[in-house]
Amino acid sequence: PLDEDAVRVIFAEQMEKAPAKMDESAIRALVASEVATVIPRTVRVEIVNGDKVTKTENQHYLFPLVVKLLSANANVMLCGPAGTGKTTLVENVATVLQKPFDFNSFGDGTTKGDLIGYRDAMGEYRDTQLVRMVKEGGIYLADELDRANGASLTVLHSILANGIISTPGGTLHNPDGFSFV
Repeated sequence: PLDEDAVRVIFAEQMEKAPAKMDESAIRALVASEVATVIPRTVRVEIVNGDKVTKTENQHYLFPLVVKLLSANANVMLCGPAGTGKTTLVENVATVLQKPFDFNSFGDGTTKGDLIGYRDAMGEYRDTQLVRMVKEGGIYLADELDRANGASLTVLHSILANGIISTPGGTLHNPDGFSFV
């Protein structure tokens, strides 16, 4: 369902920009086409795992493809505007695959410690979402990765290219069940 307030805002903006010859129905068609570009298409999916069939409604149209890729422990890159369902898609795939899921939102201030953990004042190692997903074989989402700084990308390169990550708690090897999105 469309958010009626959002439609009203788009409609008002289009009315202001519209040439005098555009009538209301032409503007409504324009609004519908604009809204269609930001709202992801949805599909109904059935996932068969042995005797178990899981049916899901209103999934992102890329859901079947991402399920296949992440069930094969492939790494996936999703690109698109904010609010189109990328994070929800990955979380739903993790739920269906019964895999642990966690994420970080990246930005200029994201540190190496945010990814590999640190030792606290008592010398205890504190792990992170990434480290837990590597250990548990889960799905890790690097949200807003295009905003990451070089130090963060270097850490991620190690696990993606070499299957190994060095943390203050020890070196971890990429388990079979780990996927990076």
